Amino acid sequence: MGIWRKWSSWKATRCLLVLVCALLVTAAIADDNLLRNHSGHYPVGVENPTNGMANDLLQLPALQSELAASSLLLDVSRAGSRLVVVGERGHIVFSDDGGERWLQAEVPVSVTLTAVSFPLPELGWAVGHDSVVLHTSDAGRTWRLQMDGHDFSAQMVAAVKRIVEKRRAALENAPDELRDELALNLEDAEFFLSDVVASATEGAAHPFMDVWFINELEGLLFGAFGMIFRTEDGGETWTAIADHIESAQGFHYYAAGETANGALLAVGETGTLIRSADRGRTWRKLESPYPGSLFGLVTDPRSSCAVGVGLRGNVVRICEEGFVLEALSSLSEEALTGGVVLLDGTMVVVGMAPMIHVSRDNGRTFQKVPTRFPGCMAVADIGDGTLLLVGVGGVHKMNFLMAENSRQQQ
Repeated sequence: MGIWRKWSSWKATRCLLVLVCALLVTAAIADDNLLRNHSGHYPVGVENPTNGMANDLLQLPALQSELAASSLLLDVSRAGSRLVVVGERGHIVFSDDGGERWLQAEVPVSVTLTAVSFPLPELGWAVGHDSVVLHTSDAGRTWRLQMDGHDFSAQMVAAVKRIVEKRRAALENAPDELRDELALNLEDAEFFLSDVVASATEGAAHPFMDVWFINELEGLLFGAFGMIFRTEDGGETWTAIADHIESAQGFHYYAAGETANGALLAVGETGTLIRSADRGRTWRKLESPYPGSLFGLVTDPRSSCAVGVGLRGNVVRICEEGFVLEALSSLSEEALTGGVVLLDGTMVVVGMAPMIHVSRDNGRTFQKVPTRFPGCMAVADIGDGTLLLVGVGGVHKMNFLMAENSRQQQ
């Protein structure tokens, strides 16, 4: 049974890798052009990134390029009125005029950045590959490296060792009727430990997939192989809390968010759903109605309900009233990756297909609105019915109200 669970985890991981690889292949030629000058050569001091022994990307600052806003970008957040977008090669771009013009931030690394969070207009955090954590105190104009995978590995190994020890003790003291189930739980924990030990020996290897700050001091990191870290000092120090998660199995966490009553939710592979009622200190596992991976979580600070989105267009609606979980019908054959709730309560979900999905009943039903932009990874509300779509090809503005009216008139 433990081997089956491990294989299922790898199957879900492979699906995500296929998704990410497709995006990277699509953008590969354009990305290479970002590093080369007009003569077709790389600038002095910058090695060809296809060389196996290229500069360590943790030590190489992101290259300044006029094309950064057109590269593969993966997440967007508001820093007050400013829009801040992060993506591959350490690119962070920002706009102060609603996405008309973009400037590139100063970033000390060139690793892919996957998520960004601003609890206050001036203070923000970005995370990404090699377990990188970046911090800004000037609304995203400049960034500094707070931590990377070398700092996190030892903590993660120690936390999972505590899980193994607890489950081994539970098995030793268990009555006969519970021993089979507890043996499987122990086997899962030992697989979990083997993963994090392997990661630690590889150095800074695994990515963080999301970052969520409750305020300027309290924040959480979510990543591959069950990584969750918590800070209470604005990211200066982090604590692994894998051993504070009910039934932790080392599955990847892809997205997190907060509901109206202050509860935190996180989603991940194999339908993983966890909830915290104490600001992320401990987490309870929720039984998911969908067994496939969930890549995005759409929350509304005015609602106790949230929507998880994932593989093959599947949507899971999560409501706090009695923890109602319901799997909605698939919205698309393509993966869904994220979404946003607009000021008027309209929910917009995006994904790999060239369309958005619009709900005006708190995620119960959705209408499709075609776009010209496939491969969307995130979306932000600019206002006046205009969305900022982020993904393959960079940033794109779309007036979804006009597109919706045009569709209805056809």
